[in-house]
Amino acid sequence: KGSRGDPGNYRPVSLTLVPGKLVGTIVKNRIVRGIDEHNLLGKSRHSFCPGKSCLTNLVEGVNKYVDKGNPVGRVYLDFQKTFNKVPCQRLLSKVSYHGIRGKVLSWTDNWLKDRQQRIGINGQFSEWREVTYGVPQRSILGPILFNLFINDLEKGVNSEAATFADDTKLLKIVKTKADSEELQKDPTKLGDWARRWQMNFNIDKCKVMQIGKNNPNTTYKKMGTNLAITTGERSWSHCG
Repeated sequence: KGSRGDPGNYRPVSLTLVPGKLVGTIVKNRIVRGIDEHNLLGKSRHSFCPGKSCLTNLVEGVNKYVDKGNPVGRVYLDFQKTFNKVPCQRLLSKVSYHGIRGKVLSWTDNWLKDRQQRIGINGQFSEWREVTYGVPQRSILGPILFNLFINDLEKGVNSEAATFADDTKLLKIVKTKADSEELQKDPTKLGDWARRWQMNFNIDKCKVMQIGKNNPNTTYKKMGTNLAITTGERSWSHCG
């Protein structure tokens, strides 16, 4: 994204071995089966879930309010380099909390350990460096683990929430100033969650869309910064 000369516009992609992919598929299927059997994922999850997609995440909830003539506020929040910054030990605690233990948890722990990465540009390579954070990009298991990591993200939030990978949307009917004040509380709560779990939001990508007649058109804030107003958002597909 952006300038090719800015190192911050690049993200690491993991080249995983075929045997690791095969075992990862087995472990992923076992985890997904347990998730489905016990209905562990919240209804707000749209990524890597049957029958849901980035499109359902983008539009679900808005139509049912706007069609009835209700003004709504829609806050778009984006985590900063999400998959790269997930703290592994905290991730494993979340996996265990969902009842995934024993050999599956042990294998997942080993899968996250002892990883190394290096940078290659035009045939020149940096030294290998240990990776202590994040889930491997483009891996089979990574997206499922991330779903479990953020499964309690909207706990205590009053607005309707929807997430797709690292994108989170908050939706609330806003007819009055009091409604706007209630909506403002929820980005603050998500900020508290992010600090507790060592994650950060990318403020530059956090926006608000105000839809419908008689919308108070309030200025919303995140971490003391006014959120940009947007009139349209694109739906992106994430692979993890």
